[in-house]
Amino acid sequence: MCNVDSQCNERTQNFDSCLRKWCFFPSCASRAILAGNKMKTAVKITYVERAKQYPKGTLHADEGQLFCTSCNVTLDHTRKATIDKHLKSQTHIGKVQKQPKDVTHSVQKQTTVVSAFHKATASRDARNVSQFELVEAFASANIPLYKLDHPKLRDYLSRNVKNLGVLPQSTTLRSQVLPKVFDVAQQELRERVAAASSIVIAADEASDQQDRFILHIVFILPVTSGQQDKMEAVTADLVFLDKVNATTVSRAIIQTLTKFDVDFDKVVVVLTDNATYMTKAVTSLKVLLPNCIHLTCNAHILSLVGETFRRNFPAVDRMIACFKSIFVHCSSRKLRYREFIGRECGSEVPLPPVPVVTRWNSWFRAVAHHAQYVEHYKKFIEAELLVSAPTSALLELNDLFKTDSVRVDVVFIMMNSAKLMDLLTWFENRQVTIHLAYNKVVDLMAGKIQILF
Repeated sequence: MCNVDSQCNERTQNFDSCLRKWCFFPSCASRAILAGNKMKTAVKITYVERAKQYPKGTLHADEGQLFCTSCNVTLDHTRKATIDKHLKSQTHIGKVQKQPKDVTHSVQKQTTVVSAFHKATASRDARNVSQFELVEAFASANIPLYKLDHPKLRDYLSRNVKNLGVLPQSTTLRSQVLPKVFDVAQQELRERVAAASSIVIAADEASDQQDRFILHIVFILPVTSGQQDKMEAVTADLVFLDKVNATTVSRAIIQTLTKFDVDFDKVVVVLTDNATYMTKAVTSLKVLLPNCIHLTCNAHILSLVGETFRRNFPAVDRMIACFKSIFVHCSSRKLRYREFIGRECGSEVPLPPVPVVTRWNSWFRAVAHHAQYVEHYKKFIEAELLVSAPTSALLELNDLFKTDSVRVDVVFIMMNSAKLMDLLTWFENRQVTIHLAYNKVVDLMAGKIQILF
């Protein structure tokens, strides 16, 4: 009997010790259970009830999900701590502070858009606004409207864009909605110009694929708010000219200013290139624009400086032109060139770039490419004369490489044009930074003077 009692007591003690170990030193399974109990979720609360627990306008419920109204992101309505953490984040706070200004602008723009269409029901107005914003987004991103005819894109937009309804074909959007987008953009620009204290006009002439003369007129508007730290350039008009002279240019600028109701006294600068007809046009405009001064484009001046390289190194210019000629209609020569230079250099090399005279830096980039492989060109030209017909371009290249003068000139241009190329690339930036432009040009001139002396 005693043995039975002792065995029972021993088993009881073992059970108690195991229970204490399980409670104070939980296993993996028990730790998982305890951890799960700490992350409790309010399963019974609905997303509508959760939205009502916060101030009006903070959260909203839609289609069985809880959204942050300011950030437009979904939140887990069963976890209040996650919602509170999102509301305290810097991203949410920043969007809340920005929201009043955005809401005011959105309401004003929506009113303008609705007024651009014929009066209709509220649902039709909402559909017009959605189609307008869609066309506006595509036009701003330079995406052709015919992309909207793709079945996959149409299906995606109809499922995910609210109030879009049945999306019309691109031809309908192009003929009915796109003109309204243009009119609203013009009206917004007219309002911005009226609110500006001063205006800078930039004008430049170019030609399109049909060789028509086009005058680009750009308004450069000043900083209007504390959040904006840079001036903004906005295209005001594109004018097709029958002739390019001082009279047609000055007339086009005056017509554009009149179209936007610009006060002539607000025009402080007219920025053009260094062409003679542009100088004469601005001189005649000063009679009507008493406060304006004429500034010539620094980028065009640098482009003219780059042209002096081409004029003073005719042998290098001819070498680039001849290389372009020998590769135009001979694909087999392209293959032989890459194989030959690849064997000499030990790596694959691309074909020489083809410079475009009207494109900045393209000639210098071609020179920089040739400078890397010019020492192998003499052998390549001699080999080509043995396997192909002696064309005029091959013979001219053979004559050019009989001496080392071309190789020396190419290396010299590459070493001394790097800063000029960098500055020309910097001038292609869309942001207006005139004070930095002056400093960079002065630094370039100072560097060239040190080289000379």
